[in-house]
Amino acid sequence: MSIVNNLSLDEKLALVRSLFERKQVDGQAMDRFASKYPKASKEIIHGLAYHLYIDGHDALLAMLCELELFLQGKIHDISYGWIFEVINHLYNFQLLESLMPEQAQDVIDSITEIESELKDEKPNIPSVLSMLRELKDILEGNAEIPSID
Repeated sequence: MSIVNNLSLDEKLALVRSLFERKQVDGQAMDRFASKYPKASKEIIHGLAYHLYIDGHDALLAMLCELELFLQGKIHDISYGWIFEVINHLYNFQLLESLMPEQAQDVIDSITEIESELKDEKPNIPSVLSMLRELKDILEGNAEIPSID
């Protein structure tokens, strides 16, 4: 159970205000992630900070504002753009966190799958290229959210 569950609404709102008023949040976030994941590359650390503290928290605030504006009747529709952006940041944050040296099994599995395909007598090059693009997107923190169609 998170400590947040025990906070009052006023305490939660005060924390949110503190987060958004914090100076140099990106540097502080990168420092905290670097201490949590000392073996992670600078690019991964930056991606973690970006998806939660640089762009991600702005998207979350914009989404919450839009939800309230809808209830107030000041806008007719809720923009799914903000909702998608929040989900995208959270998804990429989780992907990046899964790439930490302690949790790299998914990357190893992807590489093994690519190796297996390339060892085939007639490798499916388009499939291999697709797998490599997906792996690159994951490593760069730019993966697309899987479709639920």
